[in-house]
Amino acid sequence: EKTLKCFLHNQPYFIFHKKIHREYLKDLGFRFIGGDTYMETIDYITELCKGNIDNWISENQDIFSHNKKLMYKIIYDSNNPHIQLLEHIIKK
Repeated sequence: EKTLKCFLHNQPYFIFHKKIHREYLKDLGFRFIGGDTYMETIDYITELCKGNIDNWISENQDIFSHNKKLMYKIIYDSNNPHIQLLEHIIKK
């Protein structure tokens, strides 16, 4: 739920996942900022806080936009089982 909220909104975020979850999301096409481990991400955020966060947001806006577009594509893909179930229910 919390990951989905990040992907659906155009606000900056960092996501801390288990490695297997991050790899699964990457396989789906999602992109991430920061490190691949908790410690790498914490170090990345620590360094970021020393710099210009507004610039960082601008530089990474394409990643946030990409993830949002991909999330909406997945949600509304008519080949997804949850969409097919809803279509079946609506037709009855």
